[in-house]
Amino acid sequence: MNARISIAVFLVQCLLCVLLVLASWYSLPASFDHLTWYSRLAPLALLTIIVTTTIFHFVMRATALPSTEEASPAPFQTEEPVQSKDQEAVPLSETNAASYRAVIDISPDAIYINQGGRFVFVNKSAIKLFGARSADELIGKKVISFLHEDDRLDARNQIRKLARTGQTVLNELRWLRLDGEEFLGESTGSIILSEGERSMVGIIRDVTVRREQEEVQRQSQRLEAIGQLTGGVAHDFNNLLAVVIWNLEMLREDLEGDEDKLETLDRARRASQKGADLVKQLLAFSRRQTLRTMPIDLNKSITSATQMVASTLGENITITTDFDKQLWKTAADPVQVENILLNLALNARDAMTSGGIVLIKTENVTFTEPKVVSGEEIEPGNYASITITDDGEGMPPEVVSRAFEPFFTTKLVGQGTGLGLSTVYGFIRQSKGHITLSSAVGEGTSVAIFLPKSIEKDALNSDNPDDNENLETGAGEQILIVEDSLEVLASIEKIVRGFGYHIHSATSGPEALEFLDDLAPGTIKLMLTDIGLAGGMDGWELSARARQQAPDLKVVYMSGYADDILSRGDFEGKRQYLLRKPFRRAEISKMLRQVLDEDI
Repeated sequence: MNARISIAVFLVQCLLCVLLVLASWYSLPASFDHLTWYSRLAPLALLTIIVTTTIFHFVMRATALPSTEEASPAPFQTEEPVQSKDQEAVPLSETNAASYRAVIDISPDAIYINQGGRFVFVNKSAIKLFGARSADELIGKKVISFLHEDDRLDARNQIRKLARTGQTVLNELRWLRLDGEEFLGESTGSIILSEGERSMVGIIRDVTVRREQEEVQRQSQRLEAIGQLTGGVAHDFNNLLAVVIWNLEMLREDLEGDEDKLETLDRARRASQKGADLVKQLLAFSRRQTLRTMPIDLNKSITSATQMVASTLGENITITTDFDKQLWKTAADPVQVENILLNLALNARDAMTSGGIVLIKTENVTFTEPKVVSGEEIEPGNYASITITDDGEGMPPEVVSRAFEPFFTTKLVGQGTGLGLSTVYGFIRQSKGHITLSSAVGEGTSVAIFLPKSIEKDALNSDNPDDNENLETGAGEQILIVEDSLEVLASIEKIVRGFGYHIHSATSGPEALEFLDDLAPGTIKLMLTDIGLAGGMDGWELSARARQQAPDLKVVYMSGYADDILSRGDFEGKRQYLLRKPFRRAEISKMLRQVLDEDI
């Protein structure tokens, strides 16, 4: 505004000079040398106009508001701002004061007035937000003292900008409550004129929970994307490993008696099996592994695993347990629960190089509403929980945020794959549970697992599946094998034919249906099909349509992962069985014989 007035004064003076020139031109005698005198006086007149305009401009500024550059106030202290052209002074009359106060007090956002760097007014939401019992605990205190030290410089710069330009500021700052608790506030401010004094009105909206939820969603989306990629890669890798393992097993029969070659072959087979175990870990993270879910007693699973875990940790690490004797039953895979404990115990061991204590605690937990714990949003419900706590080195925040990602590890090359926690995460989420991790450098690490309460009363904890290598043979029954990978198909054909069955093959669902349609009903006794088939028809749909043509047809499924079939039908009620790739020859021989001998 001052600049516009100064320009107007300059133009007015120039106009007056022009008028004087015109007046003198017509009033002075014709003999007067106008051009000579005008050329001499013009520079002097122009200089005079510039000087007077400049003096006028600075006088106007000095009588209006002092510049923000004349002093260096403390951070977050109002600086007698220059009023913006878009900003009008708003006097607060006594008549309207009560109405304004009522409106301000019902606002869910914290509203305060900062005058001279101190609180002079706070509404009810501000009192609550800062953890005060009354306004008296805030009035008169420095506003900056409620800001996080690292955010004070940013706040000061924003206030300077507000005072200089009058533009409303909106940014996120870390504030402190009276008890020292930190929260994230979306903060905005504006300059007002009240009873002749300029102050800053600030508004704070607590966005701590909203930002936590957004971070949880981002983390979940990131892990979900990684899981989808991992699951796809693991499925294809499983097919490759299946071909290797099956052919090594068949080749072993041809090398009986040649110990040197058998040793070489067995070394290759063991390496292939380790690869298959690695794929299982990837499938666990991507939640595409097949689980043997049953109602179990977590206390029993932990007890049975403790001896194995203790021998793994070493003598300088002590395991202590704190069991809830009334712990609810939960539906989970007991083998995977034991693997989880082993994985977490190994992580604890690596964090306690000089020894320490690992505490395993179980308890019943109920969440009545969604709750964010350590960045994980837990759904309402009843849970049986396991908490594994160590007093090791702990982890910094940047490591904690990536701890569940596959192949992420802080260990040296060759000392870890980075699949331990990702495997645990995948199993827990696939079991409809939740897992949280909290850690700080020098303060140890705590992992809490929440598994949903089971309505079953009795636990059915079972042992590991039998690894009997005895091969069960057939009696010439005709079996249709459906597999879209030619290498996998060729290997399975050779294995099943070696058991004494008559083999037919198809590489897609439509081809298999066409083959069944050409044969008399009952010719094919059993169909062995992969779940994931090319051509738009998966194994589930194929079996349903095949049984329309041949109601007595028996079906066995194969898959690198089984989420599709288990989520789309009654797996137990229709005598549909699953072989998890890469399965052993003993497994498929036993499965085929079992299904063929059953009565439908």
